[in-house]
Amino acid sequence: MADFIENFKKLSAELAEKFMTDGRVTSYLSAHTAAADQCIREIAREENLSGDYALVALGGYGRKELFPYSDLDVMVLCDHDPDQKEGEKIEHFLMRLWDMGLTVGSSVRTVDNALNESSRDITVQTAILEARLITGNASLFAELQKEFFRQMDAAGFYRAKSLELRQRHQKYEDTPYSLEPNVKESPGGLRDLHVLFWCSHAAGMGSTPEEMLAAGTLSAQEADKLKEAHHALKTFRIYLHLMAKRHEDRLIFDLQNRVAKAAGYKDTEHQLAGEALMKRYYLTAKSVMQLSDIFMQMFEDKFFDEGYVKENVIDRTFIARGYTLDITHDGAFKDDPNAILRAFYLLESSAPLKRLSVSLLRELMSARELIDEHFRQDHANKSMFLQIIKMPHGVSHALLDLNQWGILELFLPEFRHIVGQMQHDLFHTYTVDQHTMRVVRNIRYFSRSEYAHEYPICTRLMQSMKDNWRLVLAALFHDIGKGLGGHHEKIGADILKAFCERFEIDQETTDYLIFLVREHLTMSLVAQKQDLSDPDVIKRFAEVVQTEDRLNGLFLLTVCDIRATGPKVWTQWKSQLLQDLYWQTLPLVRQGGAPDRQSLLLQRQKEAGKLIVEAGVKPEQIEAIWKTLTLQYYLRHTAESIAWQTVSLAKFFPTESPFVATRVLAQNAGIEILVYTPDRAGLFASILGFLQKKRFSVLDARIYTTLDHKAFNTFVVSDNGSRDINQLARELEPELTEWLTHPKELPKTKPGKLSRRSRHFPLQPIVNIEADETGRNWLLSVTCMDRIGLLFDIATILNKYHVNLQTAKIMTMGERVEDVFLIDGEALKDIPTTVAIERDLMEVLTPNL
Repeated sequence: MADFIENFKKLSAELAEKFMTDGRVTSYLSAHTAAADQCIREIAREENLSGDYALVALGGYGRKELFPYSDLDVMVLCDHDPDQKEGEKIEHFLMRLWDMGLTVGSSVRTVDNALNESSRDITVQTAILEARLITGNASLFAELQKEFFRQMDAAGFYRAKSLELRQRHQKYEDTPYSLEPNVKESPGGLRDLHVLFWCSHAAGMGSTPEEMLAAGTLSAQEADKLKEAHHALKTFRIYLHLMAKRHEDRLIFDLQNRVAKAAGYKDTEHQLAGEALMKRYYLTAKSVMQLSDIFMQMFEDKFFDEGYVKENVIDRTFIARGYTLDITHDGAFKDDPNAILRAFYLLESSAPLKRLSVSLLRELMSARELIDEHFRQDHANKSMFLQIIKMPHGVSHALLDLNQWGILELFLPEFRHIVGQMQHDLFHTYTVDQHTMRVVRNIRYFSRSEYAHEYPICTRLMQSMKDNWRLVLAALFHDIGKGLGGHHEKIGADILKAFCERFEIDQETTDYLIFLVREHLTMSLVAQKQDLSDPDVIKRFAEVVQTEDRLNGLFLLTVCDIRATGPKVWTQWKSQLLQDLYWQTLPLVRQGGAPDRQSLLLQRQKEAGKLIVEAGVKPEQIEAIWKTLTLQYYLRHTAESIAWQTVSLAKFFPTESPFVATRVLAQNAGIEILVYTPDRAGLFASILGFLQKKRFSVLDARIYTTLDHKAFNTFVVSDNGSRDINQLARELEPELTEWLTHPKELPKTKPGKLSRRSRHFPLQPIVNIEADETGRNWLLSVTCMDRIGLLFDIATILNKYHVNLQTAKIMTMGERVEDVFLIDGEALKDIPTTVAIERDLMEVLTPNL
């Protein structure tokens, strides 16, 4: 290998070491680019290539922004199509570039080829836009540049790049606030700035902030913000590459703290270094999004002028020009500060208006300093904010824009601390403020008929609810107590109370809002962690809710909150659990009382019996099965579930052989499995071993032993992949029957491997065993990281100590589980043995990090 390639690698390492010391971004990128240029020139000279051809740097390399592990994009520009000998020579040259240790992107083109390709492919056109001569035939490169810009269609280029930007934003869910953002591709990342520079360059309006300022494209303030954001994002990217020692543009959890420490951030009493780094990143991304909105709209106006549009003066501050809301004069907000909030109200409440003008957005960026304590206490501003909350349409858009432009946190100081705040847990995907905005969006979806097909019950409740704007306000405040220490729902309720007093909201509405925020976790916890077939559970929940209006609001807020948490958290099973809890509670809050257990037993038997007879089962068959069951069984199952189980079993009853039946639950929420077989030690663990082997997640388990010593167990499982759920249900019956008929040796328990995200947020398992209210049973509560085989390991430990499991409630939140088991057994009456069980569970639940 030639010395100059080794010299390049040595210099790259020295530049990286120097950057880690001084953090000088521009000098690093310039020096790294210059080092690559020199190495390529030396290789070209050695290959006798430089005189006949133009070697051209493209893309980021062309911009002189060669990051530590960026691709080396090089085009060999020829004055004619190379013959075989010339082609082999060029190919050998390009192969040698790989020896530099970087990924090489290469192309060989004539001027005509390059121009034709760029006219057909926007990616090629963008690359050539930033082309730079490294060495070789300067006149050939000049010819390419001249013809390229002569045929450049700036308007067409802008349209293509804006569509590309929109598609990329949609890929990243239109938010820069994911917890592991891509500093290059995510909304608000480097690519957004590149699009601005490209469109400006194509239009002859400057390709850098300095050139754009000189051309009058942007103001001095905007140029400073653009340079600051660009510098910050480049800093993030260099550190990411150096810390990862590869081409890595994602601020993944594994790297956040390492990058933060390398960049000089330090842990404080209230904030980790990684959190401070991410806060800075989110503020930078927000600034980029603001600048992008302004300049992309400016290019739109330049290239696609509407021509004559009807103007409509709204008031002394605003004028409507076609579908654009504009200000009547410079300094409009200084003359009328109340108009800051009014702008967002007018935009969303006036059907023809679709956007804010460039001049209005620029004024808005400067006018934020007007939002002081006097502004916040102004009755007109408080009234306007509530008008926005109460709008029939456009509420979520208005709040999203108010947050995006930094108005919301200035007007509501209590909102400020959650802006860009990370959530260090295993299930949230977004920062607290963005999660909040998504909850608001979900709530507003339920007021629109076009979304009625998704959750018809939610749409019906929302549209029939009096003053449903209250839910928007509750959503806005539901997580506002996060990061302040203590229980965030209680802190949030206190913050909301102060807000209601400040905004003079009546006492009845205030009480309703405080209830929703204080209890916004309750319905989810009851539905997922408690036995919904137990009438006492429903009765206690009804006593908390008290009214139908509160039940409706809490149900809607809970659904919207879980759905906004992350793509993996909301499932059809959780939807079904919440609906079950809602429908069982509704009669109690309407009637104000709950039936006793005996009445409930008779009611369930009557309803189930009717369904069973309709299915063709004879009364004597029903009696034969039911006389082996006790009250406990009926309290654990709904009438519909009792009917399905009885009908399924009636064809084979009585039997000493294992019997398995399955059915797919409504909306494919899961597969319900009925297992009827002679009871034996380790049966539950054996079934779980089978389900683990078949890659199922157990969502619910109910263990029951009949009076004639048969296991009468039911499970609800979901698929861990994307297999056909109906086919899986059909295959389960014979396979599980065979497994039970010829039991296999079970695998040993061992701590399982964790996902990358779980390893970054290590969660010490919590195990607690305590007697229930009756003193006859015990509750085992387990909180730990989720993994395949977790429930099997728990069952194996319980089996070791001859502890019987009656019910299992599985609550999965992202990659964390909070499971509750109802258990009994002689071992639990002995304290040392109970401690031993807890110790063994802790050992098997503690992950290998």
